[in-house]
Amino acid sequence: MTIKNRKSNLSIAAFSKLLLKLYRLSSEVPPKKFQQSVFDLMRETLPFDSAIWGSGLMASDGAIVHTVYTYCKPMELMEHYAQIKHLDVLAFDAFYALGQTINFASTDPTWLARCDPKFLNFTERFSRAHALVTGISDRPTSLLFAVWLDRADLKFPFTEEERLFQQSLMPHLAETWRLNWLNFLEEDAVPEEPHRAIAICDQKGLLYEEGARFSALICMEWPDWMGKRLPDLLLDYIANEQWCWQEGKTITIKCEPINDMRLITIRKKRTVDILSRREIEIAKYFGHGTGYREIAESLFIAPKTVRNHIQTIYEKLDISSRIELSLLLSDSED
Repeated sequence: MTIKNRKSNLSIAAFSKLLLKLYRLSSEVPPKKFQQSVFDLMRETLPFDSAIWGSGLMASDGAIVHTVYTYCKPMELMEHYAQIKHLDVLAFDAFYALGQTINFASTDPTWLARCDPKFLNFTERFSRAHALVTGISDRPTSLLFAVWLDRADLKFPFTEEERLFQQSLMPHLAETWRLNWLNFLEEDAVPEEPHRAIAICDQKGLLYEEGARFSALICMEWPDWMGKRLPDLLLDYIANEQWCWQEGKTITIKCEPINDMRLITIRKKRTVDILSRREIEIAKYFGHGTGYREIAESLFIAPKTVRNHIQTIYEKLDISSRIELSLLLSDSED
C-alpha cells in the first residue's frame, strides 16, 4: 500500500512535537514494539511506504548486518539483499558520509549511471523507487546505525526539505532506541536480587546495554572476559530463537528474542539447577508439603511415578528428607 502523495508536515512545530512524542515512546513502549511505534509516528509527519532500521559494519563487499528491523517489507527482503549487497551504492554512500542523509531516486540519471542493473532490479522488486538513507556511528558498539525510508511511487520523490528533516531526526532515533533499552533494563532490575543480571545483545553476540551486575557475574565463569561481546562459547547459541545454557560451573544463561535482538539473563547457579524441569515441579509440590497422591493428580501422572521422581531428586541433591529439600528450594527462590 502506497501513501499516494500525501504531503509532509515539516514545520519547526511539527518537528518539536515529533521529538516530544519520540522521547515519550522510549519510556512508555516495550522494546519489542518500539521501532514499529517510531515508524508509525514518523509517518504522520514525513510520509513513506516502508522502512528499514538496522545496525552493522561496512566491508569491501558490502554491509555486515548485525540487526535489522523491517517495516511494511516482505519477509524475503534480507535474503535477496544478501545477494546484491556488494552493489548497494546507497549503503556505501551512507557509510562514507556519516550523519548526512542520502536522497536516492531510481529515475534520476545520475543514480541510473551509478547503479548496477541488478541493484535497480532489487529496488524495483521491493518498491524502492525513492529512498532516504542515513547512517551514523554508534560509539558504544562501534557499529553503523542506519535508517532507510522508502517510497514506491515513481512520481513522488523525496524533497530536499524532507532529506534535511530526516537528517536532523536521525541522532534522536539512535538516542531514543538506546534509552528504550536502558528503561527496559532498569524496570527489570531487582535490587534484592544480587545474583541475577540482564543485558541486550545482537545475533553476533555484541552487547548493546547491560545491567549493573552483568560483568561481575559473567566474569565468575570467564575471569579473562573483556566485555562488549559474549564469550565465543556462547555465540553458536545466539542465532537460536530461545536457549538456556546450563553447562557453566558458576552461572546459567538464558536467551530470549526481542525482534532482531536478544535478551540475556545471567544468574548464579543454584543447587536445584541440576534437576530437570519436571523434577523441579515435583520438588516444589513435595517440598511445600503436598503428598504423593495429590501431586500425581495435579500433574496427571501415577503416584508411583511421583515416588520415583522424589527418589531421583534426593539422589541428585544428596539429601534424605523433605525438610532438606524445602530448605534448598527456599534458598533458590531467594
